[in-house]
Amino acid sequence: MKNLFLLLFTSSILFLSCKKDNGSQKGSSEVDIYIVGRENTSVQCWKNGEKLFDNSCIIYNTIGTAVAVKNNDVYISGGIDNVAAYWKNGVITELGNRLTNSSANGIYFSGNDMYVTGMEISVPSNARAGYWKNGVFTKLTEVFGDARGLAVSGSDVYIAGNDLDTAVYWKNGQKFTLEKGIATDVKVVDGDVYISGYLPINQGNATIVYWKNGVKNIVETATSQYTSLEAYAIAVVKK
Repeated sequence: MKNLFLLLFTSSILFLSCKKDNGSQKGSSEVDIYIVGRENTSVQCWKNGEKLFDNSCIIYNTIGTAVAVKNNDVYISGGIDNVAAYWKNGVITELGNRLTNSSANGIYFSGNDMYVTGMEISVPSNARAGYWKNGVFTKLTEVFGDARGLAVSGSDVYIAGNDLDTAVYWKNGQKFTLEKGIATDVKVVDGDVYISGYLPINQGNATIVYWKNGVKNIVETATSQYTSLEAYAIAVVKK
């Protein structure tokens, strides 16, 4: 009996020692993981921990902001020298023109249409929120604003952002005002519109919120005016 217990104990040790440490795995055999960021001063993308851009793709003074994969092609939104751009498999296409500054915040696909959200500076100190659909810019504001998150539901296009110092969202170009603050992302689930955002410190203590169909829900309020809270994205999962 003693020998049997020793055998079982030893077998358990061997089994445990042969298990892989999941925490050290770079990716999963079931999914591919893409991460976009920056290496030194050049945009870079990693797939399952391996760099996708070699030295031939490196362009200095570039930044990546979001990544999307469609039909095995890798698209990255970002910018070069303060000009909005996107990359397809490492090849850059500038969206803005070099006479004015612009920036790209996110990249999305709906069917064969590609959307890139951001802003474009038409004249000094006048950044207009807008988006590029298949490379063509559509402005959403006349004066300072920024377009961030985007969601497509059926034939409707929703964009979250800000107009001056006010959190807003647009549905097919029509603006809906939320309140003083910044809206950062949008999701549409079963016809309900969810928007993440935050209320800045200059209106009291910083507060993270989300709006559901325009009704504010407080997630967290800072306990001190010296504490910064910001929300950048939202996901809505049905139970």
